[in-house]
Amino acid sequence: IPPSVREMNGYTALKAMLPPKERRGIVLIDPPFELRDEYARLVEALAEAHRRFATGTYLIWYPLKDPAVSGEFLERLASEGPPKTLALELQVMAADPMRMTGSGMILVNPPFALTEKDADGKSAALSLLDSLAATFAQAPGACAREEWLKA
Repeated sequence: IPPSVREMNGYTALKAMLPPKERRGIVLIDPPFELRDEYARLVEALAEAHRRFATGTYLIWYPLKDPAVSGEFLERLASEGPPKTLALELQVMAADPMRMTGSGMILVNPPFALTEKDADGKSAALSLLDSLAATFAQAPGACAREEWLKA
């Protein structure tokens, strides 16, 4: 079966299209973050999607703005989220609650090639993000971060 890409509301798609017949797939979720409860909706939608399609790889983008808001989201995923959940973050400047300073990505069931450690003990994903942080730094405080929320 050839791969397919669909453009539709992500929350609707999670209910309508999971699990796929092939029982394999990557689900990219890029929320608009226009509503105050977007992070809570994400955690709930991910839990439901994972119940339906536990072997899928999920990629969820989120903005790095107020560290308290994204931190609460990550804490909730650590306590309530599915197993094999990894958080990757790239900041191009120090955290500032008044503006976006970077991007984060949640990966559920990440591909082994991203998480495999090199001789220095760094994953391929973190090595790449460290390089990007140095390349795209806009101010002091640019950095990359990797955290397993649930192993």
